[in-house]
Amino acid sequence: MDSISPVTKTILLATLVLSFAPVVGLVPSIEYLIFFNIPQIIKSRPWTMVTTFFVMPSINNLFYIIQRMYGLYSHSQALEVSYFMHRNQYIYYLFFNMSFMLLISFYFKDQAHWFMEPNFYLCLSYTYAMCFWDNDIRFYGIIPMKVRYTIVIELLYNLLMCPNKHFFTGSGFIGVLSAYVYNCLATQSWGPVYGFIKHKILNIKEPNFIKQTSYNLKGEKTVVKVKNPKSGQQEAKRVKEYGFGGGRPLFPNWFNRLINVDTNKIKIKKSVLKKEKGVKLGTSISIEEKSKSAKEAVANHWANKY
Repeated sequence: MDSISPVTKTILLATLVLSFAPVVGLVPSIEYLIFFNIPQIIKSRPWTMVTTFFVMPSINNLFYIIQRMYGLYSHSQALEVSYFMHRNQYIYYLFFNMSFMLLISFYFKDQAHWFMEPNFYLCLSYTYAMCFWDNDIRFYGIIPMKVRYTIVIELLYNLLMCPNKHFFTGSGFIGVLSAYVYNCLATQSWGPVYGFIKHKILNIKEPNFIKQTSYNLKGEKTVVKVKNPKSGQQEAKRVKEYGFGGGRPLFPNWFNRLINVDTNKIKIKKSVLKKEKGVKLGTSISIEEKSKSAKEAVANHWANKY
């Protein structure tokens, strides 16, 4: 366990403990851990907004549990170590996607309870597939393929394995949607769906020449045709348009300031109060809290890799 990164270790332990908590009697029932998008229940059980992401809908299938835990470990560990250059970037990634998925749930009025673990799992799987898209792997140790295709199999497998009574909440599609939005923002693109439709289905090609406008010192305008640098590019050269490579992890300044309060810079000022009629009144203590200057560990390696 020492070799596992801190955030990944927390995710694995939370999934194991919370998934089996109702079975061993640590909580009265599974309803105390899953999310209900009803305001009254949210107020009475606010912790479900977090715990619902770590409760597996079914623990009767041993292969399902092993596959889930291995997938969580491999995807989360790879992202935490190789993509997010700073732990706080990974924490914000989790905060962003969890918030997005919870907000989306309110649009489905006919669905009250939400098992978010399948969505959370596929959210990690999608980001993993985008970041390491061109790597060659053996899926489940058997099927050789590119990493970018694993999310399709994961989604189909999730649809087959989720219990019928939790089919809607257990499909995992909302997790893919959330990760897709995050990926588009990080790469400043429209994502692989847009790229696939444009280049594979509609077969829209870049023109060989483009017009370039220039002005001389007299302000005279000149328009010339120049070679289009994007013309004839292969798919591997269009990674930004497809959203592959992960992009630059999102990490807003307000979140950085929120979780990076430097406790070492908390100053305790002690001042002796004036004596009144020869009697020492005592001391007063005031605390000044200074926020640590923002230091964004931006993953430029991923933003400029291709």
